[in-house]
Amino acid sequence: ILDADSLMTGKTLTQLVGLMDANPRAALIQAPAQLTGRHSLFARIQQFSSSVYGPVFNAGLALLQGPDGNYWGHNAIIRVHVFMQHCGLPHLPGKPPFGGEILSHDFIEAALLRRAGWEVWMAPDIGGSYEEPPPSISDHLIRDRRWCQGNLQHLRIIFASGLVMPSRLHLALGIMTYISSPLWLLLLVVSAIEMMTATAVPDASFIGLQPALALSVSHDFELLLLVLATIVLLFGPKLMALAVLLDDADATRAHGGLGGLIGGFLWESLFSTLLAPIVMLQHSWYVVTILMGISTGWGSQQRTDRALPLKFAVLHFWPHTLVGLAATVILWHTPSFHWFLPLLAGLLLSIPLVILSSSPLMGQVTRSDRLFLVPSETRGLPVQDRAHAL
Repeated sequence: ILDADSLMTGKTLTQLVGLMDANPRAALIQAPAQLTGRHSLFARIQQFSSSVYGPVFNAGLALLQGPDGNYWGHNAIIRVHVFMQHCGLPHLPGKPPFGGEILSHDFIEAALLRRAGWEVWMAPDIGGSYEEPPPSISDHLIRDRRWCQGNLQHLRIIFASGLVMPSRLHLALGIMTYISSPLWLLLLVVSAIEMMTATAVPDASFIGLQPALALSVSHDFELLLLVLATIVLLFGPKLMALAVLLDDADATRAHGGLGGLIGGFLWESLFSTLLAPIVMLQHSWYVVTILMGISTGWGSQQRTDRALPLKFAVLHFWPHTLVGLAATVILWHTPSFHWFLPLLAGLLLSIPLVILSSSPLMGQVTRSDRLFLVPSETRGLPVQDRAHAL
C-alpha cells in the first residue's frame, strides 16, 4: 500500500514479501517511512527530524507494541484476503464530524485485524521506505485538521466490543494527539489566573513544628525541578537519538558531519519550541470547531514547495499573533513572566516563522551551510531520482 507521495525501493518490497511469507499469522507489516524529497526550510527540518530521531522512536515503538501494532495508511504490506474479510469499515450514525465515513481509517483497520486474531507488526529497521512531508507550517496544519476530525471520531469506536487493549491504547493516543492541545491551553490559562490572584502560592513557605525551628523553603526549587522534568521528557528522547547517531561515523557524515549534525539538532530544537504554541492554538481551535459540528472533507493536499506570501501568512496567522500580544500585556508584570517567554515568542513570531520556513530559498541556504542534511541529500536516493524523472 503506497500513498500519492510514497516511495519504496524494490529491495524493501521483496523484504516485506519475505517477512509476510515467513509470518503466516501476520496480516499487515508496517514499514516506517523516512521523510524526503522536499526543499523548503520547514520540510528540510521535518526530514532532518525524521532521519535523526525516527530510528530510535520506531525501534522503541516496535518493541513495545509487538504483534499489536498499528497501521499508518501507507508504506505497508497487507494480506489482501484477510484485509477484505475483516476490515469493512462501519458507517457511523449521525452527521459529520462525528458521524458518517471514518476519516482516520487506518487505526481502525489495524484494530479490526487484531480483533480477528491476526497480527500487525512494524519492521523498524527495514529501510528503503519514504514519503514527502508537507512543504509549510500552513500545509502541515491543514492536514492536521482532517486528522483531528478523524481521530476524534475514534471516541465512538474505542469502546467497541472485541478490541484488544493495545488497539484501544493506539486509538486513545491518537485522540490525545489533539485533545492534549486544549488541555495544555487550559492549564496555561489557569496558571496565569492563579499567578494574578491572591490565592497564588507565596514565594516561600515555612516548615517545622516549632516557630524557633522554622526553615524557609523557596518554591523556586520546586519550579526548577518541574522545568527539569519537562526538559527531560521533551529533549531526553532527542538526545538519546542524537547519541546513537553520533556513535556511527558514517551516519554522522551523512547528516552533515559533527558540526552540521549538532547545529541542525540545536536549530531544530529551537524551531520546534517556537512551533509548539502555534500548533497548540491551532489544534485547540480545531477541537472547538469539531465540537461545534463543523466538518471537513479529505481533499488533496499541497505537495509542491512554494514561498508563502505575507498576505497569506497575515490572513491565516493574525489570531496567533493577537493572542501572543494580549498574553504578553496581561503577563508582563507577573513574577513568572519569564516562564511564559518560549510560548509567547512562538505566537508573536508566528507570521514571520510561517513565511521564512515555507521558503525554498531558506532551505537552500541551510543546505549550503550543511544544516538539516539527510542521507538522501548527501548520498543520493536513486528511487527518488527515478520517480522524479518519470
